Amino acid sequence: MEKRMTDAAMQSAQAQLAQAGFTVVDLALFLDTHPDDPGALSYFSDAKARYQQAKAAYQQQVGPVCVSDVDPASGWGWVETPWPWEV
Repeated sequence: MEKRMTDAAMQSAQAQLAQAGFTVVDLALFLDTHPDDPGALSYFSDAKARYQQAKAAYQQQVGPVCVSDVDPASGWGWVETPWPWEV
């Protein structure tokens, strides 16, 4: 199945992934100094789930996020998807 999508759709998928990833990293930094904050732990859990959803959507629409997401059984499609600066 060949993946075709507009530049706007790719940019949207990339933006959603970046925003979700930023939130997870920012919360992790907060939790490094506030490890017992139940609200932050709950928010981190929700943010992590949103990141996983955004990553799955990006991979379905565009391709692997990182090389460890490549399925070798499907061939080496890593180089066939647009690089982030090409979106």
